[in-house]
Amino acid sequence: MIKKMDSYSPFQLSVVIFLFIEGTAILMNLATDVGRDAWIVPLICTFIGMFLFWWFLYIIRHSEQKTIYSLFKQSLGQAGGSILGVIYITYFIYICARDMRDFSELITNAVLPSVPLEWITLCFMATVMYVLWIGEQNFINLFVIFGYTVAAIFIVFVVLVIADGQFDFHNLLPIMGDGIGPLLPSTFTQVMEFPFGELIAFTAFAGTMFPNLPGKVVRAGVFSVLISGLLITLTILIELITFGPSIRERALFPLVSAARNISIGNFIERIEMLVIFAIMLAAIVKVCIFAYAALQGVVWYTGKAYKSLIIPYLLLTTVISYYVSNNMSEHIIVGLGFIPVFIHIPLQFVIPALLLILILIKSRWRKQNDRSIV
Repeated sequence: MIKKMDSYSPFQLSVVIFLFIEGTAILMNLATDVGRDAWIVPLICTFIGMFLFWWFLYIIRHSEQKTIYSLFKQSLGQAGGSILGVIYITYFIYICARDMRDFSELITNAVLPSVPLEWITLCFMATVMYVLWIGEQNFINLFVIFGYTVAAIFIVFVVLVIADGQFDFHNLLPIMGDGIGPLLPSTFTQVMEFPFGELIAFTAFAGTMFPNLPGKVVRAGVFSVLISGLLITLTILIELITFGPSIRERALFPLVSAARNISIGNFIERIEMLVIFAIMLAAIVKVCIFAYAALQGVVWYTGKAYKSLIIPYLLLTTVISYYVSNNMSEHIIVGLGFIPVFIHIPLQFVIPALLLILILIKSRWRKQNDRSIV
């Protein structure tokens, strides 16, 4: 059985969700195919993401189960539930490995180009391993500190962008000059799944953090999704007004490039290091959440001690991270092209929708049986 976690506040959950969504989403070059309208895509997906998070928690809450793994077993039986559980554990580990690779590539390309990728990945893995090892209560409290730090850094970043004055709002015009049609592919086959659909990871443990998932918890989470989505929209707006859609499309890490362009009086410069530090904190949270979601599944199905699984599964994730792509270009193409359509959509939307239908049917049958008995 999964150990019941200590009490947490809705605010703590909202901070973790905020960092989880920002994670690698502010790092990647999203919606490049729509050029100057790229900022509209995450804005639309923010409201879809708010519904998705409510929907994910509704499934857990309505099923009266604490985790998605116990829901699988309840809905599909021991055999079917175990198979589906293994699929989701594998999914969480794989996405965890991809996120680990994202951050390792950032450090290799922007900070330490002479350090081999494998060493960067090992150092990042060791950090994640330690965070998970200190226990749920401690790493949640640590993530709250991360949240304050990231928020402060981005406030400073926005103020410096404004103070620098090297931006052009004409880069955003005309807004939706080609209509809404070109925005739909990026909306429904990229940004909706990454990062908002990835919130399904919280179904692996949210019910143990907050028994019965009270309304204030759901509202705090939905509000956090709203703030996170607006921040992603703001970062893309800054990228566009700073150097335009054509340069943004070619940039490997556009937010870092935008921060690098800041120069106030030839004195305040190299702001990208602060931004990279903020991205690092958010990336640690995202990788930890995916790893924790996978580990909770392994604990549920095997009954093994949580801490005994951290080292072997994080080492496995590190190996997958290193071999998941041959280079960054391939990594981005697969991550923003193949993965959303063929992996994210089935596991984030199709299976949860089928589970919800099954839950509602069983609930209706149960009520009918109760009436017939009476």
